[in-house]
Amino acid sequence: MRFAKVILARLILASLPLSAVPGVAVADCLSADDLAAGIEVTVEGGFTAVYRGRGFGDVTAAASHVKRGSGYSWEYRFDRGLFVIEERITEHEADRSNGDAVVVGGNDGGTITLSMIPQKAVPQAPADWTSTVNYRREQDGPSIGPQPVVAGKLAAVMQVLPEKGVKISGCDYRIAPVETRLELASSSNLRVDSVAAAEAGMELPAPGTALLLRRQIYFLDLGFGVVTREGDEVDAIPVIDHGIIGMARAG
Repeated sequence: MRFAKVILARLILASLPLSAVPGVAVADCLSADDLAAGIEVTVEGGFTAVYRGRGFGDVTAAASHVKRGSGYSWEYRFDRGLFVIEERITEHEADRSNGDAVVVGGNDGGTITLSMIPQKAVPQAPADWTSTVNYRREQDGPSIGPQPVVAGKLAAVMQVLPEKGVKISGCDYRIAPVETRLELASSSNLRVDSVAAAEAGMELPAPGTALLLRRQIYFLDLGFGVVTREGDEVDAIPVIDHGIIGMARAG
């Protein structure tokens, strides 16, 4: 009888959901429904970003890469949860005053605001996409003041790489890496405060130069893409290069 009781106990234990089994931890995995309230993504270096869905593929994100008062923060707005249509980059600089020596004019970079409105509808992700974007760059800072507004049209290419499976925070997710390139074209017609760039004395890079390069990890079942790498080929914006190490519901 003892042997039969042991077998019966094991059968009952095996039939229980893992959450009901003492001592067994179950990963609290995310779904697309969690995006409305916010999903917090942690990347290498311990930096975090919170992604939130606003309905119909409209997603926003706020990321902070600041340590001891210095660094950068990013705010994004995404179309279809993937294509960035607005980005705001703010430089943070810790107080460097020392005794009677006061540092004046810190935070020279201030805030850079990029608007990238596609001229052709972005498809439901994930899908390759080629178009032109209306590009606008504004910059302001405590010591540099408002800078001339640069605007024009950039060639845009979004390439979706093959799907793969990953495990993050104990949960399995389907992802597709996505590469985006916005580059200067001969037809870009860049203008500085509404004046042709050449007339304004602005030195332009050669056609084909990327004014923005971005890699995202798109979560197919969650409906949004995490920015893991960002930069350009003219050293005009700070670089992002951090892999994802954790995800959870935003607190």
